[in-house]
Amino acid sequence: MREKFFSCYDEVFDENRNIKNCGREKCIQLIEAAQSLTGTKTGQYGSTITGFMNEKEIIKLYVMLIMD
Repeated sequence: MREKFFSCYDEVFDENRNIKNCGREKCIQLIEAAQSLTGTKTGQYGSTITGFMNEKEIIKLYVMLIMD
């Protein structure tokens, strides 16, 4: 699941942690990957309906995983 999260993260964020013009579906996939990885279903990482992400939480998870 980590690989899926990292793959989705790279599709959504550039190397400077700016969001790419990737579309709502990619954002939803990233949110779902983060939720699956952490077992969270509360919307902590964003909305799987709208694709609106909680960027800070996703980046925090990314940093935590690369430091692990």
